[in-house]
Amino acid sequence: MQKKILSIVLTLCMLLSMFPFAIFAGAAEATVQDDVHYPTTVISDSGKALGVLDRYGRTVIEDADDLIALATSTNKTVLGGNYVISDDVDVIDLAGTEFVPIGTASNQFTGTFDGNGKTINLAVEGSTLLGLFSVIGNGATIKNVTVTGSVTGTGADVAGLVGCAGEATIENCVNKATITGGGANVGGIVARFRIESTGYSELHMTNVVNEGTISAPSSSQRVGG
Repeated sequence: MQKKILSIVLTLCMLLSMFPFAIFAGAAEATVQDDVHYPTTVISDSGKALGVLDRYGRTVIEDADDLIALATSTNKTVLGGNYVISDDVDVIDLAGTEFVPIGTASNQFTGTFDGNGKTINLAVEGSTLLGLFSVIGNGATIKNVTVTGSVTGTGADVAGLVGCAGEATIENCVNKATITGGGANVGGIVARFRIESTGYSELHMTNVVNEGTISAPSSSQRVGG
C-alpha cells in the first residue's frame, strides 16, 4: 500500500514540475510574436493598406507603391502618421513612377518619416513646391534618408528633400539629387522656410548635407545648398 501511495505522489510531482515549463514556453512564444509585423490600420485614400505596422507602431514603407500611396493621400491622419523604410530595402526607385511630392499646402505632412539610412531615387518634375516632400508642417520630423536622382521645377521652392517647411525637424539627411529651379528658393535640403504669422519660427536641422548640383536662373534669389 505504501509503495502505491509513493508511486502516486511521484507521478503528481512529475506532472506539477511540467507547468512552469509550459508557462515559460508560452511567454517565449509571445516574445517572438512581438517581433513580427502586423496588418496596418493606416489606409490610403485609394483604400490600399500603407505598408505594415512594426512592433513600435510605425508604418513600414516597403516599396515605391507605399510611398506613392502616402504621397497621394489627403487624409490628415495618414499625413500625420509615423513611417519608417523597411530594413529589407536599400533603395526605393521612384523614377518612371507616378510619384508626386508628399504633402501639399492645404494638406501638409506633419508626421515622422524615418528613412532608416536608406536611399530614395527621385525623378520629380513640376512647377513649384517640389522635393521628396512638397510641404511639411509644424511638428513634422524627417530623418535618416538620402535622396538621389533629379528634381526639376519651372518655378520657385524646389529642393531635394523639402519644398517648404514649417516649424519642423530635419536630421541626418543627404541630398545627392540634381536640383533645377525656375525661380527663387532653390536648394538641396530645404527650399523655403515658412515664417509663422507670429514672427517667430524655428526649423531644426542637424547633420544635413547637400552633395547635389543646384541651378537656377541668374535672376533667382535665395539659391544654395
